[in-house]
Amino acid sequence: MYLQEKPIGPEPITVEEVIEYARLDDDQDRGLIIRLISTAREEAEKYLGISLIHREISAIYSGSLPQKVILPKSPITSVNSVVLDDSIAHEKWHRESDYAIQHDRIIFKRPPYAEHIIINYTAGYNEALPLPNSLRQALILHVTELYHQRSAASTGIALLRQIYHKFRQWWV
Repeated sequence: MYLQEKPIGPEPITVEEVIEYARLDDDQDRGLIIRLISTAREEAEKYLGISLIHREISAIYSGSLPQKVILPKSPITSVNSVVLDDSIAHEKWHRESDYAIQHDRIIFKRPPYAEHIIINYTAGYNEALPLPNSLRQALILHVTELYHQRSAASTGIALLRQIYHKFRQWWV
């Protein structure tokens, strides 16, 4: 499976929320806080396996799929299309007749098979499905910790190791 993602929503927390929580006097570090919000959100998404911002996703599969498929980056807000594409035919399935959505799963009426199966959907929190308060507060705390630890060399290195550990390629 290969994922293509395009954010279509704002960050789940604002600079103002961080400034208020961290009790910062001025917003001269506004640009830094904006970058730290993105960093904290990306790290939380990788750890949690969910999408904290609203985004369009194309999940591209090769070959056959089982009848039930878990779509990554929940919560799923909608499935826009399922396209079966191969050298013989190009077919687009429609929800009512070909599949149903159940939480973070797509359930096909018949298992799909094609050279490429492309599931286009939207996922993540938005105005209609707001971020839970506990996750919002955790992100604010995460950004505040990143902000306050930015000048502590030894703590900063330990923090970087934790962040980079998730991206480390063990086979190298």
